[in-house]
Amino acid sequence: MKTRIKKFTPLVCLFLTFALASNAASFQYHDDFNTLNQDFWLIFPTGGHDRVGPFPPRYDLGILYNGTLSLPVEETDNGPELITKPIAITPDSVITVSWRARVHYGNEYFAGSVNFLLVNYPSMYPSGDYSIPPFQYFDTSTNQYKTATIAGVYYRNYAYNNYQPPRGGNSFGICGYGECLVSPPIWDQWFTNRVEINFPERKVRFWQNSQLIGEVPINPSLDPATLPYIRIWFSPYGWWTGHRMDLDWFDISISNQSSVPPESSQDCQSCTSYYDSSTGTIHIPAVKVDGEYYSVELSLSSLIPSVTFTLGSVAPGQCPVGCESCSASFNPETNTLNIPSIKVNSSYYSVTLKLSSILPSINFSLLSVDQGTSCEGTSNSQNLCTDCSCPNYALSHPQECGKTGKLNFRIIWHNGNDVDLHVNYQGNLGSEEIYYSNDNGSLTGGTLDVDANSDCTDNINTSSPTENIFFEDPPPGTYTVYVCGYSQCDPNQPTSTVTVQILRDGEIIWEKNLTVSTWDENCLEVYQYQVQ
Repeated sequence: MKTRIKKFTPLVCLFLTFALASNAASFQYHDDFNTLNQDFWLIFPTGGHDRVGPFPPRYDLGILYNGTLSLPVEETDNGPELITKPIAITPDSVITVSWRARVHYGNEYFAGSVNFLLVNYPSMYPSGDYSIPPFQYFDTSTNQYKTATIAGVYYRNYAYNNYQPPRGGNSFGICGYGECLVSPPIWDQWFTNRVEINFPERKVRFWQNSQLIGEVPINPSLDPATLPYIRIWFSPYGWWTGHRMDLDWFDISISNQSSVPPESSQDCQSCTSYYDSSTGTIHIPAVKVDGEYYSVELSLSSLIPSVTFTLGSVAPGQCPVGCESCSASFNPETNTLNIPSIKVNSSYYSVTLKLSSILPSINFSLLSVDQGTSCEGTSNSQNLCTDCSCPNYALSHPQECGKTGKLNFRIIWHNGNDVDLHVNYQGNLGSEEIYYSNDNGSLTGGTLDVDANSDCTDNINTSSPTENIFFEDPPPGTYTVYVCGYSQCDPNQPTSTVTVQILRDGEIIWEKNLTVSTWDENCLEVYQYQVQ
């Protein structure tokens, strides 16, 4: 299986060959957070512990970095809140909201959430000033400002008064009208959530990492006829500081019940596939292989010179009764995967994927073409990998790539600039940072054994310079990875594209590409990894 996954939005045109008739959504918006769209998003302070305000726009509280938006809580009880503009809906609306997030709690008093609200105004604020929080509306029947919450997704590690989930405890989940669902917590790792708010059915459905968690009811008193706008509110709120919520992408589509094709009906929803253009991934909740149903993710693994897919996350499952018409099927005789209904944004398609092979583990790739290797563009005439970003090559070239230990942190780039790797450990043993000035850690045993292009004078490598930090016996704790632009050695190369990797026992478990464009020892935090 390939180790690199890259975004490729135009991919849809290559494999979605037979479109089903469908109606356009009444509203659709996607954000990759390369910039912050202030016409759609508002960032404002919490307003203190009792949320008394004021609540002025504070876009400086959000940090954009490498296509992500970070909301760090750096002021006690007054962290950044992110909310959409009011979006028009009707009583027939079906709203689908998806996002990819990473959440970090600084202490056991974190109560972060994503709330879905109804309001009765189209502006960013409900009043002419910033005294009223933008998550409220004015109730004319009582002449009071109120909050009308449809549902709320929660991320909590909350120990106050020993509250249990959903109010406290350590869990994720969703709450609707008088009912809550609990899902497994995922701290300091990227995950996806999807919420479908179906007003005709008065239900809210919730997915975590493509797994349907269940559904909760909508308060029968909430009526889009009188509160005709919806807002989505991301809140990393918690006591004190150190909490953070990161967003990689956000997607919302709104359609009327009458325009939703049969494939997305209640009976079929849990088996309908969907395509995530931001990650180049097809999520298939149910694919039938020799009479057994599996849950599958098809991940884009190569673009040389065309597309290649491999199956991952394969686990046998059951297709609910009534879903057979939406579930995919695999024909081993023709190596063809048939997907009768796949959702792309708000439209539905029928897809046939011709596959080149199928292994016992049900890993396979499209016929079209992989002429590269697991390291794109770095192969020789024998099709062997010659780059330190490939685990097998790195293992056999320790002098060039560094030693492969039980836990590795590695960066690779491709010009003569001096980029540095720092790993900071925090745990029961204390704290220690491994980098060029402390290349052998006495506390953790961490070692920086390759420091390429040091000071722009030490064995300059312009093809694939590498920095490598390894731990033979990593102690439990949090390992924070920093990438630093130490020096622009080449005046003709103002930036360096860097691949950052984390490996366990020589296998890549996390990878990210980023661009370093600021120098003079400028450092950026890129990931936090937990060792239990």
